[in-house]
Amino acid sequence: MPKPHAPVALRRQAPQTRSPNKVAKLEQRLAKALAKRDQAREQGSDTLDAFEASVSTLQQKLDSAKAELPAAELAPASEIPAAEPEQADAAAEAIARAITRRAAQGPPDTAEQKLAKLEARLATAKEKLALAEAEGSEHIDAFRQSVSKMEQKLQQAQQLAD
Repeated sequence: MPKPHAPVALRRQAPQTRSPNKVAKLEQRLAKALAKRDQAREQGSDTLDAFEASVSTLQQKLDSAKAELPAAELAPASEIPAAEPEQADAAAEAIARAITRRAAQGPPDTAEQKLAKLEARLATAKEKLALAEAEGSEHIDAFRQSVSKMEQKLQQAQQLAD
């Protein structure tokens, strides 16, 4: 019977690289740490040494993360090659499918359609209340509340429609 988990050495076949997102997060953290260090320096705080250590640690982490990134990911946006035609076609196809789906859904409900739906829901709620009263159900109060809420919603919708 095979083991449920592969050994760690087998799971780490490809060298792990830092993503550009990780670099961006480290840059944000460094900016915050620099601001706190400068504030502590202005105030003459006794925690200035801790902030200095934090800034240097974050700077080291950022430098190592940037070193691990491939050169193409560090290039400015103007130097990055445009998307290949296959990728652009896939994106265009996805957009076309989304537009088709949205068109198939039909137009959004009008106020008259919403009123008709609320009236139908109210009629159903009244039928359930009548059935519960005929059976002597213990849930009659809940059905009455439901009917009153539906009537309030219908009145509000009628006022908005007018």
